[in-house]
Amino acid sequence: MLGKVGGRLLVLAGAGVALAGCGGAGVPVSASATSTTAGATLNSAATARPIYVEMDPTPPAQRPAEFDIYNHTELTGLSWSSWGGMTARGSGVLDDVDCTPDCASGHDDKFPATIVLSDVREVNGQLEYTRFTVTFQGQDKHPDLAKALNDQPTNPRH
Repeated sequence: MLGKVGGRLLVLAGAGVALAGCGGAGVPVSASATSTTAGATLNSAATARPIYVEMDPTPPAQRPAEFDIYNHTELTGLSWSSWGGMTARGSGVLDDVDCTPDCASGHDDKFPATIVLSDVREVNGQLEYTRFTVTFQGQDKHPDLAKALNDQPTNPRH
């Protein structure tokens, strides 16, 4: 699926596809999670397993230094303040090329940003964060981009 956001061409392949259509590849961890008043936490068996993230097309990784999010939109210089629980949080720089009038001559914007990974599921035998939200400085001036980076699948194929 292609979408145009504020002069940017975004590729959101399968962003609206339900995870249930993955043939069992994306099994929610919540079945093995323990609920608390502060929210769900992984049980001891799950926390003994490493948690990865797979941002299509890169292979699964732990605490990656960068993410290619969409064509002409990426996070770089990531450092992680948390990893391994029901959410992971990192900060870095959002680099976004405004494709106006076209991507070759568009303006390159850079913003301090935070990414939160969530929705831990078992994918192909390993635990993975399967959703992400990016917030960035100045997002009130770029509402379409902010909306396109809110609660998205890390890999639409899962």
